Formats: sequence, structure tokens, C-alpha cells
Amino acid sequence: MSKLTVFVGGSVGSDPWSPRTWSGACARLLHALEDARLLDHATGVCPPHAENLWLRAKNMHADRTRWRAQYYFDPAYRRALTRAAARGSCRGDALLQIGHMFSLPQAFPGRTCISYHDGNLAEKLKSGFRLHRLQPESTSGKAFHCSSCDSPYPGRGIRNAVARAGDTRSL
Repeated sequence: MSKLTVFVGGSVGSDPWSPRTWSGACARLLHALEDARLLDHATGVCPPHAENLWLRAKNMHADRTRWRAQYYFDPAYRRALTRAAARGSCRGDALLQIGHMFSLPQAFPGRTCISYHDGNLAEKLKSGFRLHRLQPESTSGKAFHCSSCDSPYPGRGIRNAVARAGDTRSL
């Protein structure tokens, strides 16, 4: 039976078991994967403390909403998350990424990587409405590119992800 190693990070939070991470959905998903005996383990992804402080300072702005947006959309932050993920343990048969701000395929080349997120950002960009208080250069296509999948809408469901990882049981 295939087992998943789950990586959680970015704006969704970095503590996989916290009820605050991903609005509580992450812990519920992990418990469901555990109940189905599909979870190897879950790990949080966060840049090292000193690097994270530097990234926050680099994106400092008096408007906290703008500061937060610039910080999360900074390509340097996303690269730092990817490097942090690469330092994690990946014993599972497949790797499940929750949060679109890092790239498991870059962190673990040659491994089966599945990206799952709710699509809020993709829908916002598709809508034509601008992200308020964000510099135009911060919203370039490269900053939003999900390198962990070929589809612009990677979150097609855990059932399909597990099936691709080799487990054909339904969840």
C-alpha cells in the first residue's frame, strides 16, 4: 500500500497538526489519511529563522496587508521554502504538498510529488481582479507558476493523487 509524506508550508501555516493551519483542514486531512493508513508522516516547511527574519525585513512596509503580500509573493521566500523542504525527511512512496509556495519536485527530483491546494489564488488571477496593494512585478506569471505540476489547477482531489501514487482503494 502506498504511503504519503505530507509537506505543509507557506501562507497556509507550517505546523501540519495545528488546528490553525490551512483553516483547520490540514489536521482533518492528516487524520483521515492516518485512518486510511495512507500517511507515513507530515512535516512543516519553514525557512531557517535568520533567513526568515531577513525576508520579512526585506519586504517591510508600513501597510501590514501590503507587507504580508510582498513577503509571501517574494520569489526569494518561495526558494527558501523549497530549500527548507529539501532538508525534510521523505520516507513515503509519494510526497503530498499542501501550499503552493514551494516546489517539492525541485526539492526531491525523481520522486512522485502531488500538489494539493484549494485554488483560491488561481481563481483570483483568472477573475481579472488585481491583487490590491501588491506591486505589479510581484504578480508576474513566474511568481505564481506552480512548478510541482503541469496543470494550472493541480488540486484535483486526494483520491486522484493517491491513485497516481499507486493505491487504488477509494478514500
